Amino acid sequence: MASQRRRLPDIRFGCRGKGGRYQYTLEIEHELPRGVKNRIKSELLKFNDQKVFEFDGKEIHLYRDDGSAGPVFPFDWSRSGIATVPERHDNSRLTWFRDRLTAVRVFSPDPPAMDAVVKKPASLPERSMENFAPWLFAMQSADFEVGGALAKSLQQTIRGFAKHRFAQVGTSAHELMVDFEFRDQGGRINNKFELSFDALSEGQRTFLRHTAYCMHRRQAWGNVVYRRARQLCGSA
Repeated sequence: MASQRRRLPDIRFGCRGKGGRYQYTLEIEHELPRGVKNRIKSELLKFNDQKVFEFDGKEIHLYRDDGSAGPVFPFDWSRSGIATVPERHDNSRLTWFRDRLTAVRVFSPDPPAMDAVVKKPASLPERSMENFAPWLFAMQSADFEVGGALAKSLQQTIRGFAKHRFAQVGTSAHELMVDFEFRDQGGRINNKFELSFDALSEGQRTFLRHTAYCMHRRQAWGNVVYRRARQLCGSA
């Protein structure tokens, strides 16, 4: 049976930077019936509707910052070519976009796999976020204000949430614990308890993870704290 190609939905997104707006489009074809090959049909990057990078399925076409056409060369359709273009003084728009993409992370959280016990800090969260506790431990160890800021945010979104902490387990490990407090109409605490992160619902674990990472990106724990966390973890 002859193979057939099916075009998948285009990937499109935009962002702002360098005083303008970027528009990115990626077209992919999928080989049927075996389904073993994905082929990039086209890839296009524009800045304020001006071409910056284009792959037509066979060749890459580069454009300089002033809009003039640059080099053209053949390229493999099995992967994106944007990452392979060397940085030059006249393609700063392409370089900016590529650097911006390195800050984008795609997650597929697996709450049951998120372990509360920290045996070794982690400088980066994994795609499944199963190392969320080790990553948060590294962030808080690098800057103690991180924990307070996260707790303050979670108090407003998770009913009864009071605080979280890392309790020492044995001689070298720590466990992520969460305190809950519930008050009566008079404001007096009438019920409080502490749970391991493992004992939270999948929804609570996912929300805590989501809040922590969004704050990490938004509040500039990012550069300074991130570098300190990497030093703590012994990363280059």
